[in-house]
Amino acid sequence: IGVRRTLHTENHKAYDDWGRYQRDHRANRRRVTVLRDGKRQQVMCKDVLVGDIVYVIQDEEIPSDLVVLVSSDPSGCLYLQTANLDGETDFKVRQCLPGTQQLGERGLSNFNGVVECAHPNPEIYKFESCLRMSPDADPGDYLALTHNQTILQATHLKNTDWVYGLAVYTGNETKVGMNKRDPPCKLTKADTFINQIAIFIFCFQLCIVVAFGLTGSLIKEGDRNDLWYLVFPDREDDRWYEWSVIPLRFLLLCSFMIPISLKVTLDVVKLFYSKIISWDLLLYDAEGDIPATANSTAISEDLGQIQFILTDKTGTLTENNMVFKKCSIQSTLYGHSVGVDDAHTDANLQGRIERNDPHIIDFFRVLALCNTVVPIRNTDGSLSYRSSSPDEEALVRAASKFGIELVRRDMNTVELTVCGVREEYERLQVLEFSSDRKRMSVLLRNSDTQEIRLYAKGADDKIIARLRDEEDAHTTQEHLELFAKLGLRTLVIAGRSVDSAEYEEWQAQFHEANTALDDRQGMLAAVYETLERGLELHGATAIEDKLQEGVPATIRELRDAGLVFWMLTGDKYATAVQIAISCNLMPSSSEEHLLRVAGEGHDESLGTCIRAHYKLATQRPKEYTVIIEGHVLTPVLEHHKLAFSLLCRQANAVICCRVTPAQKALVVSMVKESGSMTLAIGDGGNDVSMIQEAHIGVGIVGKEGLQAARAADYSLGKFRYLKRLMLVHGRYSYHRTAFIAQYCFYKSLFICMIQLAYSFMSNFSGVSFFNSFSLMTYNVIFTGLPVVFYALDKDVSEETVMANPSIYRQGQKDKFLNVGTFSSWFFRATFQAIAVIVFTLAIYGPKWSEASGTPMDYDTVNMVGYTTVVMLQTLTIAYETNYWTIYNHLVTWGVVVVFFLVYLIYTYLPSFAFYMVMIRLYRDPSFWLAVIDTTIAAQFPVLAMKYVDFQYFPQYHQILQWMEHGYSSPLPRSNSKSSLLLEKEEREKGTRTNEQQSPAGCA
Repeated sequence: IGVRRTLHTENHKAYDDWGRYQRDHRANRRRVTVLRDGKRQQVMCKDVLVGDIVYVIQDEEIPSDLVVLVSSDPSGCLYLQTANLDGETDFKVRQCLPGTQQLGERGLSNFNGVVECAHPNPEIYKFESCLRMSPDADPGDYLALTHNQTILQATHLKNTDWVYGLAVYTGNETKVGMNKRDPPCKLTKADTFINQIAIFIFCFQLCIVVAFGLTGSLIKEGDRNDLWYLVFPDREDDRWYEWSVIPLRFLLLCSFMIPISLKVTLDVVKLFYSKIISWDLLLYDAEGDIPATANSTAISEDLGQIQFILTDKTGTLTENNMVFKKCSIQSTLYGHSVGVDDAHTDANLQGRIERNDPHIIDFFRVLALCNTVVPIRNTDGSLSYRSSSPDEEALVRAASKFGIELVRRDMNTVELTVCGVREEYERLQVLEFSSDRKRMSVLLRNSDTQEIRLYAKGADDKIIARLRDEEDAHTTQEHLELFAKLGLRTLVIAGRSVDSAEYEEWQAQFHEANTALDDRQGMLAAVYETLERGLELHGATAIEDKLQEGVPATIRELRDAGLVFWMLTGDKYATAVQIAISCNLMPSSSEEHLLRVAGEGHDESLGTCIRAHYKLATQRPKEYTVIIEGHVLTPVLEHHKLAFSLLCRQANAVICCRVTPAQKALVVSMVKESGSMTLAIGDGGNDVSMIQEAHIGVGIVGKEGLQAARAADYSLGKFRYLKRLMLVHGRYSYHRTAFIAQYCFYKSLFICMIQLAYSFMSNFSGVSFFNSFSLMTYNVIFTGLPVVFYALDKDVSEETVMANPSIYRQGQKDKFLNVGTFSSWFFRATFQAIAVIVFTLAIYGPKWSEASGTPMDYDTVNMVGYTTVVMLQTLTIAYETNYWTIYNHLVTWGVVVVFFLVYLIYTYLPSFAFYMVMIRLYRDPSFWLAVIDTTIAAQFPVLAMKYVDFQYFPQYHQILQWMEHGYSSPLPRSNSKSSLLLEKEEREKGTRTNEQQSPAGCA
């Protein structure tokens, strides 16, 4: 049987491997055009070599990582769709170097350049290399290559007729290939406990084997003379292994204790759990046509035991649909006055634009220029904008509505129309945004005036610190605080003039850093710092990102379920607090209960602050909200992790603002180290690290691409679906797995305990009470199949679960799978085994004979016991099942029918000693009475105990079951914590209902 189970598992894996092989085979044999010997040739994708010049046409998939050399666009631009790489459908712009673009198609035949690049690595946004147009080029003539000159494998060429690229990484050495990783191995909490049970049973089994085996050997030795008729071999003829024979017999008898079918059973039901999540129409987002997806098929029960939810903000709690709402220009606030709540409807702003106010025009000019947005000319002549950043797209659209329109962009030129007047700028450099810099800048030269200007936008703390005079920002900072309290996302806009001499000097430094092969990013950051200083403030923007539908209600109800929320966001302090209040992460009245962890560097004041907050929080636990910023979080995690963790566990909620992706993962790791179950949810690539770190990772399919959804264990269309995923699917999965696992151990222990009990009556000889055919069919047919269909069970209805979220706390407290519940199953198996063997042998003793007068033989007696065993297992499944379907009925009662049919056929086979045994038993009324009496004797005490528990010590779900059957109040005899908790929840639900129904202004 073990071999068959192993073969089943390995066959499943082999099938998956075969499917992967077929997909790889098709991909490797795809035809690709390369330039060899001055001619285009068709080769298979697997035959593309490093150094080949590859020809790619529009809509074709890129076969390997290429450095672009020549594009069909005269300016050297080309467009990529990277959906296969990062899930983003917006087009990305890439640019050929001018030196290679001017070669043209003909010049490529004689091109003899050299690319110096790093060894294959997984960094898809980093390519620090340089190009020599000839092998003997001087170092000063090296051309810098960045990711802007690369197109990666699995992306698609768009809006470009053709392009030639030099293959630099191929096969599994491409960026995509280097990013291929086995998904992180996540072992569920239930699986961990199941493994511990298996270890305990294994140790128990060894003790039994040794104790019973040695006892049997000693009895055999003592009975050698008295039981001479058993023909024991003489002592002088004993072989060396004689003392091991009986222990080995007991080892065989006890081999059923650890159910070898458990792994396959759990694999099957877990696969079913994942499928019903994917099939659930109540998790389907019709607006975005996004179904729920279970990427992991093995960890559904952990969804029912989560204690902490760590969530991103933008795109997860909010819609990530950015709308320009307000702005501050030259210390004047727009879009926030009496009767005006939007900058677009601010008559004062409109009037100043109509009067061509230079400050206003400059402000929106910066919004149109300082970005990476690509304008697309539609067939009707209108413009649309595409960008990987919703914020940038919102700012460019806002500038366009105010008359400053971005009309064209390539790698060298940006063209605007400012109130109908055309302006053209030469783009000299882009100082790119990063999560560490939190800002981006562009260096532009006006084609008419030849003036060079630097424009920058970014987080307020990054830009204001680089102003020529920070005092200029005093009023703007007040506006920023106002924006943040309104829950708006803010950016600060600044710029300055750069003279030609300064630019030339800086350009030389930039070239040196940009062509470095070691630590290029660090050198570039230092060079950027030299230019981004002495800035002049233009103003600030405020962008609205509305909460998703249902977020406040979802968070409130999940908090009722005992879940604690942590919000990890890159937004500033005030914005994070406002969003937390808006979405019920913290009550509005708790602003006075905010515990802000503050300090500088490695100062001991951080530790003092945390200890003071902890002392305060322990006085009134769960009333305070802890908040910490990213620059403080780093030293806290390095030097005060334990104290900070203890403080956070006392809090009602935790907010980490201004944090980086790496810090998010470290926070998740800190919570895990405390032994708590975690779920991380996010929607962007910056959330992948924390999603993979958590016990359960959930990705929201949003505007930031599919990176989070692909890396997650489960993906959803909206945050509000998390409630159903956890309360319904998670709780059901945990409840079902807990029963299935413990029942599998129970039924195996039960059959083994009967064998062991029989040993007391067989002088510990190690003889089996059951025949081998019965033992083989026990796990495979008669008890293996019904338990699988327990995966359909629902202890309470979905509607009851959703209306009573506190029921989720049972999973958090391991109510269904713990030492106590397993012990009850263990003792049940022991008691029922003793009852079966005692009643069977007492009824069919050595003096008992059949109706025909024939004495009862061994095969007849063990079939009486075995029939009782099958009946007991069927009844156990029957009364433990809470939700009956047609499938449960067919399988549960069908097993009984199959049992009698199988043994009816088996008993007619004359070649077995079992011949005609069942026919004689079926005709004997005492057989049926014995089976019924033994079954009642074995079951009645168990049912009596369950009745007492249900009446006097009910669990929360049992009280809800009672109420589902038409009773309007908890059990009359119950005064348990579960009853009190239910009454409290009913009062709270009534209070919330009254609050919702009360008219505005009423208490």
